[in-house]
Amino acid sequence: MFKPFLHQLTKVTDLTILFATIFVFLAYITPEGISESTINSVRSNSQTIASSLAIAETQSANANAKTQRLNLISNDLRSSIIELEMEVDKIIQEIDATDQTRIDQLNAEINQLNT
Repeated sequence: MFKPFLHQLTKVTDLTILFATIFVFLAYITPEGISESTINSVRSNSQTIASSLAIAETQSANANAKTQRLNLISNDLRSSIIELEMEVDKIIQEIDATDQTRIDQLNAEINQLNT
């Protein structure tokens, strides 16, 4: 009467030991989870990087806008310099023509005085 019960109890015990062994083995081969502090550290680092990137993008956009403004100013200055050079050339030609006329007049007066 106790033999079949003892036999069943032995089977249940063997199955329990088998399941326990399987769970221990699975626990051994399962990698350890990432700790919460590591996750929080990664989140903090990613937020810092994201904010740094946003700041860098803003600074880059500002630098590009400033570069465009400076290029426009530079182009305006180049145009002004070209206009001034043209005016100077025109004035020099006028002075040369006036001086030549004056020189011719003085030469004519000298020739009259010499004759």
